[in-house]
Amino acid sequence: MSRALDKDAVVSSQEEASQQVYLDIVRALSSSPFRRLEIEFLGKGHILLPGCNILVDENYIGVSKPKLVQAFVIARKLFFTYLKDMEHVDDQEIRNTTAVMLLMDAENLTAANTRKRLLQRCKDSADYESVLSQELIWVEGLLTSPLHRHSKSPTLWNHRRWLLELGQSTKMPYNIHGDLTEVILVSAERHPRNYYAWQHLRWILLNMYGESSLNGVVSLDDEKLIAIILVWCTRHPSDTSGFSFLLFCLSVLPERTKSRSEVCSSVCREVLGLANSFHWTHESVWVFIRTLVASGAVSEEQKTYFYASIRAIIRKIGSKQNIVNAEAWCKMNENTCH
Repeated sequence: MSRALDKDAVVSSQEEASQQVYLDIVRALSSSPFRRLEIEFLGKGHILLPGCNILVDENYIGVSKPKLVQAFVIARKLFFTYLKDMEHVDDQEIRNTTAVMLLMDAENLTAANTRKRLLQRCKDSADYESVLSQELIWVEGLLTSPLHRHSKSPTLWNHRRWLLELGQSTKMPYNIHGDLTEVILVSAERHPRNYYAWQHLRWILLNMYGESSLNGVVSLDDEKLIAIILVWCTRHPSDTSGFSFLLFCLSVLPERTKSRSEVCSSVCREVLGLANSFHWTHESVWVFIRTLVASGAVSEEQKTYFYASIRAIIRKIGSKQNIVNAEAWCKMNENTCH
């Protein structure tokens, strides 16, 4: 009697194994609907024990790429089966398939749009706000996890924007500072120069509070917002997207107890002081400083300090192109840059 396995039996066995991987991953992804997940892809050197398809520790999840591929094959097959008769399929079953598909491919627009359709069809239900909150938490988990493609995914950031617009229409409470520190800055750190994350925050400032958006949002605590961004930028001096957003914040700063010139001068002084101390030559730093000084937003005293700092740094470390260019550009564009 031959010991060779029948081909159909092999295929069936593989499908059963993949089905179990899919169920294990789905169970992990849906285990904490009101807690932001932190998902990480396990490296090739991390070998799982037999029968173990995924690592889970509270809201921390580790999954290997081969296991995820197995789950994705099953999820995609189920997804297109469900699409044929969505009205008679449980919403959670469809969400499970799209969750695995988007974990595999952050730009899977079909999966993202299907999740939107599910939200729209339960808009009149009593638990709509709860479902919307869970969806926000889920997409934020993908955006803030150490997943290189997901943290800079235009599809996922657009999905989050759409969710915030829905939340705004239902008067859901919103905390911009919590959003900033727990979502935007985390995602921006996961993926350096993450202009999608910073652009998302620009959109929030400009659109989340109606016609008085600029004054309305910044007035929540303009100096605190700028202080948080400033700290992040000085910890990531090579990140041009962060400095670009800081410049944006300073440009829309309204006149309040402190004058705009005083706040801009203070920020410029701090960045220049650190650049002098640590001999920063990053283009991002010097483009930020030169633009702020040339805009006329800083005091004359700070402008003088800017040129003096450049000479001091050049004496210490020699003529560096970015620093020399900053001085020349500022002199050429002084009081004409806005």
